[in-house]
Amino acid sequence: MLNEPSVSELVEAVKPFFPELQLKVVIDHIFDSEHPDWMSTRAHYIGVLQSFKEIFEKMPKTYDTEPEESEDDDELDNPTSNAGDAIAYLHYFIGGCDWWITERDKEPEQLQFFGVADLGFGSPELGYISTVELLETRVQTPFGFMAGVELDFHWEPKALKDIPELKEKFSKYTD
Repeated sequence: MLNEPSVSELVEAVKPFFPELQLKVVIDHIFDSEHPDWMSTRAHYIGVLQSFKEIFEKMPKTYDTEPEESEDDDELDNPTSNAGDAIAYLHYFIGGCDWWITERDKEPEQLQFFGVADLGFGSPELGYISTVELLETRVQTPFGFMAGVELDFHWEPKALKDIPELKEKFSKYTD
C-alpha cells in the first residue's frame, strides 16, 4: 500500500486520455460516500483508473509500431502491410462510431493518437487522430440531448485484425 498512487495522482495520470464528463462521473463515484455500497464502488473505480494508468504507460509512442514501408499510402488496403498486427490498447465509441488506438503521442502533452477510426460509413481508416477532437466529440441523441464520446472500460487490448468490426479489412492479409 505504501507505493499506491493517490486518487489525485491517478486522475492526473489518466486525464489526457479520458473524456472530461466520463472522468467526472468516475471521480463522483469514488467520493460518493452516501452511496450504500460506497467502499466497493470506490475500490472498483480506483481500480479502473489504475488499470488505465498502466495501459497508458505501456502503450507504444507514435511511430514505435510503424507498419512496413510500402508504395501504397493506404495501409489498410496494402497487402504487404502488417498494420493488422498492431495492438489496439484503447477503444472509444459514440453512436455508430469507433476509434481503436494503437499508439499515443510521444510528447508529454497528449495531442494525437494513431489508430483506426470508423465513423460509421463502412470504411475504417488508419491514421492520426487528434486527441483533443476525439475527447470533445459530441452527437445529438434522438432524445434531444448531447452525448460525448466514451472510453470503453471493458476493452481488452487486441490486434486490429482480431477486432470483429475490422476483421474484413484485415482478413485478406491473414488468409
